[in-house]
Amino acid sequence: MKRLFVSAAARGHGVAVALCEASIAQARADDYHSMRLDTGIFQTAAQGLYRRLGFRERNAYYQVPPELEQILLFFEREL
Repeated sequence: MKRLFVSAAARGHGVAVALCEASIAQARADDYHSMRLDTGIFQTAAQGLYRRLGFRERNAYYQVPPELEQILLFFEREL
């Protein structure tokens, strides 16, 4: 899952949850077995959402440029 954004007006209405759940359902339907994502360390609402949806922190799953190493968190969940 990459680049999921919800407008300020839509926040707090379940839109992000619905988008994430639809993305997870589609990945399952496409026979993926896990989903990975990354987010910034300051995006605490996103981090909480991903954790509530069953994502767990993990190591980077791609080569991270040195200037980004300290500001990214990586997550994964089984589908």
